[in-house]
Amino acid sequence: MSINKIFIIDDNFIHRDSIKKAVIQVLGDISLTTEIEEIDNIVPFFQNISSDSITDTDIFFLDIDLNTYFSGIDIAVQLREYNTRCFIVFITSHKEKALEAIHRGCIPFGYITKDEFQAKNINMQVGDIIRKANTTIQAQFDDTLFIQNGPEVRSFMFSSILYFETIPNNRYSTMLWTIEGQDLLTGSISKFKDHFADNTDFCTIFKSFVINIKNIKKLSLSDNEITFINDHTLHIGRKPLLKLKKYIQDYGETL
Repeated sequence: MSINKIFIIDDNFIHRDSIKKAVIQVLGDISLTTEIEEIDNIVPFFQNISSDSITDTDIFFLDIDLNTYFSGIDIAVQLREYNTRCFIVFITSHKEKALEAIHRGCIPFGYITKDEFQAKNINMQVGDIIRKANTTIQAQFDDTLFIQNGPEVRSFMFSSILYFETIPNNRYSTMLWTIEGQDLLTGSISKFKDHFADNTDFCTIFKSFVINIKNIKKLSLSDNEITFINDHTLHIGRKPLLKLKKYIQDYGETL
């Protein structure tokens, strides 16, 4: 997974063109093919922002001071309403102007400073941001499990998964428990075990469970239960608990 699309939103042609040239250069340097869209007709762009028009891996280079009835901060806030993970980079003369965005719940990924609008400085600023964004995207999606669930693809952070469990008398569904809650998934538990064939953080030795040992807080042999890091508990038999304890010991975890 990499950067999907880069938007340059600035009504100053010189600034917009400088950023575009810098983007093209850094994309070439890191051998990345990404669509670039320059937005000079800003009003219809603002009016047509929707969840369908934004992905998690889009980058928006966004001028704060626009010559229109709304500011770049207004655009940023609306982008955040539809997508919380896209990358917003403010173009501004003064970074303190972005405080309004922060107060409105829109924290930027970075800044391009206008008073350094020289080719060398712009190339460096844009290059740093794109490289950092690409690294962030890789890290996010390396920690993401994608599951085909009926007609849709669901995504879950590996780090948020507690365990999968079979549902009694329903061999074609599996319950996934995460730090945030639970999700009913389509498919037998064996389907999900295949995702963890090379991932020892997930214990797949049980018929009815797949357990993320990284998110276990403690094991209680007296109560035959597992306590996870969010204090959710799972009751299993003593023999499975002893097997889990040995598995954890074999893979270097200490509880």
